[in-house]
Amino acid sequence: MKKHVTSFFAGICAALALGVCLTTALAASGQVSYNFANVSLDGTQKIAAGEAITAANGQKVPSSILYTDEAGGKTNYLPIRAISELLGVQIGYDSATKTVLLGQQPASASAKETGTESLLPLAEHDGVTVTPLRLLGAKNRLYLALEIRAPEGTVFHPEDSYHLFSGLSQPAERRTETAGHTGSFTVLEAGIKEPNILVGVAEETASFDIGGCSYIVRALYRSTPGGEQETIFEASDNTAWKAGTWDILIPEDLNQDQVLEPMVEGITMTEGQKTMTLLSMSVSPLGIWWKYRLDGEDPWLQVRMALRMKDGSEMEAAPGQLTMGDIGSGRTAAVSFEKPVDLSQAAAVLWGDAEIPLGQPEP
Repeated sequence: MKKHVTSFFAGICAALALGVCLTTALAASGQVSYNFANVSLDGTQKIAAGEAITAANGQKVPSSILYTDEAGGKTNYLPIRAISELLGVQIGYDSATKTVLLGQQPASASAKETGTESLLPLAEHDGVTVTPLRLLGAKNRLYLALEIRAPEGTVFHPEDSYHLFSGLSQPAERRTETAGHTGSFTVLEAGIKEPNILVGVAEETASFDIGGCSYIVRALYRSTPGGEQETIFEASDNTAWKAGTWDILIPEDLNQDQVLEPMVEGITMTEGQKTMTLLSMSVSPLGIWWKYRLDGEDPWLQVRMALRMKDGSEMEAAPGQLTMGDIGSGRTAAVSFEKPVDLSQAAAVLWGDAEIPLGQPEP
């Protein structure tokens, strides 16, 4: 699956190249002093005079520069990234136009053309920024490309292993029945664009409709080849994880126009003393989700799921099947395809020995 995810998201560009430093040469006749000023925000000291700060590449740089001109006038220069983060202002840098970007910026034409525009709002606090770069999902399956900017001073190394503690969370009003999900995070780049930036793809499969849910990032951990463990960052509530997380809201109408819902109610399958009766089914380019009632005491065995294509070939779903729910009110099950399927070329769902015709999505 890692090979598929890497190729599927090939060409993902990171959203912005951040990090600004003072490079203009000061007048030869002027005098320059470093780390001269204290910086206080709302009465609390944030930067102390005499101390340097750590840049994104791990190097120590001046926390302030005092320039004294020929007439004795004094001007303090402060690092714009450090100050913008103190004030909670988003910052970026457009290398093409040599422009420092402060606050929310409209997506550039090039970003829209290449598909690198972030379609969802980013999550940012406590020096950590989680930016969605690309979203692909439908019904119960989600791929989410993320750029994670860790706190200043963090240096990611490609040879290390990273575990993103994250997952889906349903809205409170929808938590009415047993539900489950499984997911993973595949790292594509570690410290390549900037030392403290990690780029990867989150994959989630759920027994419920993902649209309208939140993708929650709780923590990021690192393991080195030597066996050392390190916490890169964690939510402020690292026990119940109910506060201080980084939350990405998934759109309510998550590609619903690409989901087919064949007529399946009442279709049954019997094995021994157990009978499975379908209640509903949804088919997306990423997988199949179905709800059923089970008459019998034992859990139902894995069911073969596939698509019969119009050319007569069959597209098998991955063998892993996620099943949740209870026998009385109905269970849900989900399977995924190894790669996205063009449903316009699909003729039917193969559910065990049953063949269920598919309608086609409207253009």
